[in-house]
Amino acid sequence: MGFSYDLSFLAYDRVDQLMHAIHHTTGAATVCGVIGDPIAHSLSPRIHNTWLAQGGIDGLYVPFRLPPDQLDSGLRGIQAAGVRGVNVTIPHKEAVHAWCTAHDPSAVTIGSVNTLTLNRVDATGGHVTCRLGASSDGYGFMADCRQQGIELAGKTICVLGAGGAASSVIDALLRAPAKQVILINRTDARAANIAASFNNSRLAWLPWTTWLDQGERNPGERTPLQGSEPSSLQQNVADDAGTLADVGVFVNCSALGLQGEADSKQLTAILSPLTKLPSFQQGSLQVYDIVYSRGMSTPIVRWALTHGLWASDGLGMLVHQAVVGFRQWFGHEPDADAVFVQSLRQSV
Repeated sequence: MGFSYDLSFLAYDRVDQLMHAIHHTTGAATVCGVIGDPIAHSLSPRIHNTWLAQGGIDGLYVPFRLPPDQLDSGLRGIQAAGVRGVNVTIPHKEAVHAWCTAHDPSAVTIGSVNTLTLNRVDATGGHVTCRLGASSDGYGFMADCRQQGIELAGKTICVLGAGGAASSVIDALLRAPAKQVILINRTDARAANIAASFNNSRLAWLPWTTWLDQGERNPGERTPLQGSEPSSLQQNVADDAGTLADVGVFVNCSALGLQGEADSKQLTAILSPLTKLPSFQQGSLQVYDIVYSRGMSTPIVRWALTHGLWASDGLGMLVHQAVVGFRQWFGHEPDADAVFVQSLRQSV
């Protein structure tokens, strides 16, 4: 009697990629991976498997596509199979935080997990199941900024997005410490909830309509709030768009551009308020897009470069955030220097 197996959850687009990844592994290999939906675009397998090969480590890193309605059963199955840990990407970071039974300090405040340990090795060498969640997005963001020479301490920084990555980046910025962090998001309630969760006077959220209106106004013209927001949203709300005057860095933590080309009208509407900033007019505004793409060519990065601004995508952040899980699961310190990041970029 024969058996057939559905391997569609292994998100390799070619069988030879999978065979190459497992060529040097044994039955005792440490297996880790990344979960998400979609996941085929992920560079995490290439990063980790390169590090495994460089270190001569008996291990394997595999992509798993898990739709949201299969998250619990999928994680339980992966854990039962002995997978040491997985990185977590869109759309699971917040749901996995709730799934965990223990959290590293990095994930407690932000309510998001991107590094999940499922099986740990005890003092006797045996495996013990666990659900330990951590967040390394903030670490990865700060490490890449340092590597690229971006100074964040003492600056006013505008963050677009209100997902798990945004929370992690905001946490890191407040620790930098940034002078002020201004959060904007298409859903005001999500921005307000994140601001309230940090309860930090250096973090404020700006209503979405106030942000968009700023793009239609002259430089320095203030847009007062109309007072129509529910009282529950008033905590940590910026008093008016004049708060943006000191912004020197813009960080995109939203999914804008994740699928490639963004609608040009939508992109212009969202980014046009940046053109009113003094830092934009002086050419000193720095734009960081945590989305990564071939040739550092995300729609937001292209927009910034077209306007003569410094800009970077998030490939370096992806590499540096991966260090945390690799170190924890495989017990080795990987190479994440600028040469490795550039080599990865050229191979994408």
